Amino acid sequence: MKTRGPCASALILLVTSLVWGAEGTDSLRGVATPVQPPDPQRAAALRRQAQEQRIQGERQAEIASLRAALKALPGDGNAEFGLAVALAEEGGGAEARGRFESLVGREPYRIVALEHVAALDRAAGRMTDELARRRALSDDGRRDLADLAALNAALKRAGRLESELQREGGAPDAAAPDRAWERLRRALLLQALGREGDARIEAIQALLLDPADETIRRGVLRLAGFPPFPPVWESALRERIGAAPDAAASQDERGDLALAFVLAIRGKRDEARAHLESARARFVDRTSVHLALGDFLAASPGAGDAAEEFRRAIAIEPARVAAHVALAKALASRGSWTEAERAALDAIALDPERGSAYVLLGEARLATGLREEALTAFRSALFLDPHDPSGRGRIGLYRCLASLGRAAEGPAFLTWLLPKEPDATARERAAFMGGRCADETCAASLRDRDVLRAILASGKNDLEPPGGPFGEVEGFRILSDASAIRLTKQTRNEVPR
Repeated sequence: MKTRGPCASALILLVTSLVWGAEGTDSLRGVATPVQPPDPQRAAALRRQAQEQRIQGERQAEIASLRAALKALPGDGNAEFGLAVALAEEGGGAEARGRFESLVGREPYRIVALEHVAALDRAAGRMTDELARRRALSDDGRRDLADLAALNAALKRAGRLESELQREGGAPDAAAPDRAWERLRRALLLQALGREGDARIEAIQALLLDPADETIRRGVLRLAGFPPFPPVWESALRERIGAAPDAAASQDERGDLALAFVLAIRGKRDEARAHLESARARFVDRTSVHLALGDFLAASPGAGDAAEEFRRAIAIEPARVAAHVALAKALASRGSWTEAERAALDAIALDPERGSAYVLLGEARLATGLREEALTAFRSALFLDPHDPSGRGRIGLYRCLASLGRAAEGPAFLTWLLPKEPDATARERAAFMGGRCADETCAASLRDRDVLRAILASGKNDLEPPGGPFGEVEGFRILSDASAIRLTKQTRNEVPR
């Protein structure tokens, strides 16, 4: 993760507040003095006009409006990005590529601009360039499983999975949490090559190295093809812990936390809690113990105070961003919106690129009636984490737009945010994320006009249980048939009418 100055989060919120019509200037990069004085008000009006034209499918008119906006305000990042997207959709790949590449070095456009350039590279058959873009996205410190899945899919198309495994080198031997991600990457490559047993060994080692990390846990779920979670994973984990009593994971809290996670997913929640409480009794000063127990409690209504566990984690390690995000989520779940907003802002102050923190900030502000501020936060979240694995960013965006009487902007914004993928890519991504997509319906593109499909873009492959990876999945299962995607009772109310 790149380090940023104290005003980084303010800059991200400022720039995303300009998206599609809000007034102001984009001052993140110096520009040459135009012949005419900059006119931010006219540029904002033209962006709003382009937005309406996009909603109506008037692509050429949208392009003309955005060109005019750039003349009114040269260097306007929002108009630049929107124009690049529209040009790419209309076949203007060369100009679109140049405009996207000019935005790669600018926040908050960096991630989404790279996504679009990678898509243009693929469409042009520039396989080496596409792989370079995909690596840049997967290696940038965000630990985004969707980007890693896209890289693996590109490697598969190029016939380079085996060489990539060799490029990764041997299994990392350092028993430190920062090596867990490398183990997980190897596990996904091994699975793609059909080496399921080797993949399971690497994934279990990743879990043992950092069992409190939500991304690692979600990756393990995908590797295991959950649901259902195969019993062999539990037996393999028990064997790994028992066979190496002198290993770091069996001498500290990590063995208990990893086993508790697997037991909880297998439905053995009482046994899982026993392991978590045993770890807390022995390692009361470990942040990871309180994070894991808090996640478990958050997914088990009435079992205990999850927020208190997260506060204990923060007291031990104040700079642990995940603890602040988890606290904000726990407070939001019980309607403590003022406290949730404060916790989300604390997380953003520590890491201005944490998309999940902006989602929770948006939820808190929407709940307290600050709808425009909430919309800015949700847009910031989706710029920073456009794949939105929890689905909460997309749900929040739609709720917020609906409350403002602007529901039609939701699908249009999402088509603007990420490039459209071929159907084959959606299926490939699904396969690399656990193979849980039975048909094209649940692999529906993020760009689908249907609101439900837009929210559930990644279908069974991305959306996590309501309580996080420790949550019960049975009440969150997404049902699909030939005509629609539906939600079960517990989550149906999350979708804006």
